[in-house]
Amino acid sequence: MAMAAIDIAVWDLIGKHHGQPLYRLIGGARDRIEAYISEINLGAGDTVADLVRRVDDYLAAATARLR
Repeated sequence: MAMAAIDIAVWDLIGKHHGQPLYRLIGGARDRIEAYISEINLGAGDTVADLVRRVDDYLAAATARLR
């Protein structure tokens, strides 16, 4: 956690030094990004159907938040 705080602070200083927002320094902005889910924890006994059900649940929750 401490390293992450230092990393963020250094990037902030680089942006301030160059008088540019960080997104521009690292390549600009996008109008779309691909999403991924890092919270699906499958167990040894889980099936493809379990994975599909979890993905469907996450998509439904994300869609509900966007409304």
